[in-house]
Amino acid sequence: MEIDTDSSTNENSEKTNGRLTWFHWIQLIATILIPIIIAIYTVVDNKSSESIAEANRRKDIEIAEVNRRTDLEIAELNRRSHFEIAEANRLNEIRLGEQSREKDRALSIDQQEENILVQYQTFLSKLILDHGNYLEKSSEAKTVAQFMTLTALEQVNIKRKRILLRSLHHANLINFLKTEKLFDTSVVNLDQADLSHIQFGLALNQTGQLPMYRYISWNYLYLPRTILTYASFRYTILDHTTFTQSIMDFVDMSFAAHTNHQSRTNFVNVSLIEAKLSNVRFRLTNFSLTNLALSQMDNFECIECHFSHSILTRVNLNYSRFSHTFHLSKTRLLFNSANFSYSHMYFALFRSINFTQSDWSHVQASHIGIYNSIFTNVNMYKSLLSNSIVQDSTFEFMDFYQTDFSYAKFFNVTFINSNMYLVNMHFVICERCFFINVNFIDTIWTYVSLTNSKFRDCSIDIDELLENSIDISESKLINGTKEYNLGELNPYHPILYNIRVKTGDRISPETYMNVYLTIFGQMNQTKETELKSDEHQLNRFQRGHIDNFTGQFNNPGQVCFS
Repeated sequence: MEIDTDSSTNENSEKTNGRLTWFHWIQLIATILIPIIIAIYTVVDNKSSESIAEANRRKDIEIAEVNRRTDLEIAELNRRSHFEIAEANRLNEIRLGEQSREKDRALSIDQQEENILVQYQTFLSKLILDHGNYLEKSSEAKTVAQFMTLTALEQVNIKRKRILLRSLHHANLINFLKTEKLFDTSVVNLDQADLSHIQFGLALNQTGQLPMYRYISWNYLYLPRTILTYASFRYTILDHTTFTQSIMDFVDMSFAAHTNHQSRTNFVNVSLIEAKLSNVRFRLTNFSLTNLALSQMDNFECIECHFSHSILTRVNLNYSRFSHTFHLSKTRLLFNSANFSYSHMYFALFRSINFTQSDWSHVQASHIGIYNSIFTNVNMYKSLLSNSIVQDSTFEFMDFYQTDFSYAKFFNVTFINSNMYLVNMHFVICERCFFINVNFIDTIWTYVSLTNSKFRDCSIDIDELLENSIDISESKLINGTKEYNLGELNPYHPILYNIRVKTGDRISPETYMNVYLTIFGQMNQTKETELKSDEHQLNRFQRGHIDNFTGQFNNPGQVCFS
């Protein structure tokens, strides 16, 4: 029993020793691995720490670099700012110094100009005291005065130039006078003097109609061949003034006027381009050979003024008035060879005007009035004269091309030797009109009224005229009118003649006696007939004038003489 027990105990002891051995191995391996793992972890952790530290170090370096650059930039900006401030202060000091010097120079120049003006006025006073009314007769004094005046004008500003000119004007030294040789002149000749920008009149802020006593008088001012560009003559009185051959472009002459009914202002051969002549009232003014292109002449009134060979292209003439005082006489204002092309003249008035060889092409002239005027060889290409009134006037040798006469009224108007091509006669009224040798080509006759009118030797579409006319009572289509020719003229058939009589220009050629006319032709002669006119009898047959008469005579054949 005991032996057996010991045997089993030994077996159990061996089995137990076997199990412990594997455990011990596992324990040993674990004991070995734990330090290794700890070592590996330690190494990895150290590496991670080193990486983090390196990253932080690099970041610190970058931050330090950025801070350093920022500090450098701030320092550079501060340096530049200080430099700019210093430079600005330096430039400001320079500018202030320059301004101070400029102010000192201006004060010095102003004082110098004032001294020049005072010295000149002193000289002028002494000259007048020494010579008095005999100054104009002293050539030496005139020479000295002109030299001193021109020298002073060159050395003073615009304001003092005006004062100087005012002094000269009050002293009658630049005023119009006549010498013993009857030459228009002045004591002091300002030929080619630069007087531009000078304000002769009132300032621009003066608007509306002022009383005449507020106007500035420059009567008898004599300034030929001077430079007056951009000068101002607003609200000035210009009786008997002369600007011949002067340059007056862009001048402002608004509200200028004449007070003397015999005032004569001379603008002959003057350049008045883009001038302001609104609300001007002139009499007996000569604008011949004057360039008024692009000027403002609205509400412009000129009585007995001449515009021969003047340029009025693209001018505003709205509400303007041009007239002759004695409109019943044969004398007419001369607008011959005047160029009105592309101008506007709405509601303008023309009375007793001679427009021979003038240019009215592309003119906008609606609602105008034309009385006792003559149009000879005038260009009216594409002109507008609608709603206008034409009375007691003559159109001779005219070429009307696309001229618009719509709604116009013609009273006692004569058309002679003219062409009407594509002329608009829509709603036109013609009373006592006379058409002689007029060619109507594609004329618009719609709703036209022709009363007491006559056509002779005209080319006209009778059917169209009769179809479109609303009134042709008492009108006559005299034999010889094309489209209505009845064949050979009856030798005794009455013919209406337009007779022009020119009175000579010699001494005392005029007459107030009755004048009679006899026409001698190849077939016959007319009876002696007195030349009568509907106009004032006393105005007939005056020196240098042409009188127009109309008379009906039996046909004498081809006229030989009268």
